[in-house]
Amino acid sequence: MIDFEEIFDVYSVEGFDEVFYSSLPHLDAGNYHFENRDLQTEEEKLNFLKEKFHLFAQIENGRVFIVRKDGKLVRIVAGVLDDEDSGYIVWAYDLIGPDINGSKGWVYGNKDPEFIRDHFKVKGYKMPVVYGGSEYNYHLNNAVPENMIRNISDPHQDPNNQDRYYSIITITFNN
Repeated sequence: MIDFEEIFDVYSVEGFDEVFYSSLPHLDAGNYHFENRDLQTEEEKLNFLKEKFHLFAQIENGRVFIVRKDGKLVRIVAGVLDDEDSGYIVWAYDLIGPDINGSKGWVYGNKDPEFIRDHFKVKGYKMPVVYGGSEYNYHLNNAVPENMIRNISDPHQDPNNQDRYYSIITITFNN
């Protein structure tokens, strides 16, 4: 069984560290840019992300939710309601871990979009992704369900790193 819950205090979430460590290879593969923050050790990266997630949970327009599968924490997502495009959440951080069987297969076919739409009362969400990275390629190469519309922006240059580009994936619910 998959359960969703909005949270307001990341430090009280049991299992955060485990999800972080299982996500670390993906994070270090260029999907997060720790090098711009002088974070060298795994512990520094863990503490940095835990604080970022917690800040999103604390601010007025921030939103953080967790996903548990069969009672085990498998995902934590943080974002903010978009001031410039009302009705959307912009996701900033996302950690995905394995279920109790060690599989991340639960990600496919889960009900995140329905929870996001119904719980947060939004018309969609946006995700900045590394241009050409794994999340970009996933969205480029896979169809969205019939009840959603996806738009992938042209690449934008990262203002903090002239050699890096990002795109915005926009998912709009067609309900």
